[in-house]
Amino acid sequence: MAQRFFKTILVGIEAPGGKHQLALRRAGQLARHTGARLVLFHSVFSPYTEGSSLYRTTLEKGIKATLADRRAMLEKLAAPLRRSGLKVTVKTVWDDPAYEAIVREVLRSRPDLVVAESRRHSFGARLFFTNTDWQLIRLCPAPLLFVRKARAWGKARVLAAIDPLHTHARPARLDRRILEAARALAAAHSGRLDVAHIWLPPSMMASMSLADPMVGPIDPAVDEEQERYVQRTLQRYVAPLDLPPRQLHLQAGYPESVLPVLARRLRADVLVMGATSRRGLRRLLIGNTAERTIDATTCDLLVVKPRSFKTPVPRTGMAVRRSMRTSTY
Repeated sequence: MAQRFFKTILVGIEAPGGKHQLALRRAGQLARHTGARLVLFHSVFSPYTEGSSLYRTTLEKGIKATLADRRAMLEKLAAPLRRSGLKVTVKTVWDDPAYEAIVREVLRSRPDLVVAESRRHSFGARLFFTNTDWQLIRLCPAPLLFVRKARAWGKARVLAAIDPLHTHARPARLDRRILEAARALAAAHSGRLDVAHIWLPPSMMASMSLADPMVGPIDPAVDEEQERYVQRTLQRYVAPLDLPPRQLHLQAGYPESVLPVLARRLRADVLVMGATSRRGLRRLLIGNTAERTIDATTCDLLVVKPRSFKTPVPRTGMAVRRSMRTSTY
């Protein structure tokens, strides 16, 4: 199953000359366990080429030289992977911004997984979506693995977060994609799969509406009855996985608060969760669960989108078109 799920892995290389290359190390580990082909991808662009008065031929030579230099750096990264028996190709493009360049490559080559390094960001950066990982969560149709840890997974502990009640209007098929990806990761590394559902008891939902005078205290029996219903629903949903009870987790609270704590308690190597893209002011102010979780999560994070997701990113970047609209002869 793992080999069928991961056939091609696109690795976003932010700085080809960087020392640590966490994303590349994790992608190499995955490729060794799954037989996947690696594509090392890097985009580069200079704003000084916009509106340049250089001759077009001079500009094109400069772009080609820059791309060749970055390609040589990627080839240097690929060499030890090839020597270990992995299939590796490299690709550099003149495109901007980087997250749109990655999405355009996903549309062209249709990889099964995109691997990128993730760093912690400030609240302001998250609010205005100026960082590559936030934008990738919002725009990339392929599953995204954000690497947070340098340590190899070993026998990977994989935690999958699902919502079988679909209380957040997520497509029903998304949970199946989450479980499929999580199970593939665990199987590839002879690891362990845990499944979690984080739910809001009626009493917690009522506390969010205390400003409404019509809302009164909730009888604890209501919470208990709802919990039993959610537990039965979760057990039926994951029954085909045949998981031991200790690997099934039902906890009350908010996913962005509970999931990172649960992942640390289980010593999870990777947390697998779904994300749907919202638009407009509501999304900007509230964000989505994956985006609010990523900063609090210390393990790697795999974000899965619905198959029906359509990215708004155009197949041809504005950076390419702007660069070619320069003065010529």
